[in-house]
Amino acid sequence: METILDGASTWFLESFSQRPYGPLVIRVAEGIRATVPEMTDLGGKQVGPYTRIAVTPESRCAEIRFEQVLGFFTQREDFDATDPEMVFEGHRGYVTQLPASSLRSYAQVATGLTGVRWGELLEFHVWTEEQLFQVFSTEPPTVAFVASGPDMGIERGELFVAN
Repeated sequence: METILDGASTWFLESFSQRPYGPLVIRVAEGIRATVPEMTDLGGKQVGPYTRIAVTPESRCAEIRFEQVLGFFTQREDFDATDPEMVFEGHRGYVTQLPASSLRSYAQVATGLTGVRWGELLEFHVWTEEQLFQVFSTEPPTVAFVASGPDMGIERGELFVAN
């Protein structure tokens, strides 16, 4: 699923929320790539040069909004593991529709999600630097930039990429 998020280096999680029977809203802030590579400390050893990617006051923010969310699973990105049943078809971006996954298989056995009568059950994978989401919905999300800037009070891990 191609979205406006695809044009950025990466996206950092700002927040996510859902009220009872309300939409799931995932807010993200753009990671901006520095222009000058730098050396960085890794376990007491200087390595690099690498380019830092970070949220800055100039970072754009966006909301990924699932209006008809039926259920979702989220986990920290550093606990990601290979899912042998997960299938990515077509464009693989920050928001990707999944035709199959282990979570879908589990949901078919353990929940009533497969008995949805008001639309096709869709599954989406949402990737941010901090958090992964797998969302079940009856329609694709909307993705839009928001006018407010990033929350610079959020403590984030450092991200460096090779040049």
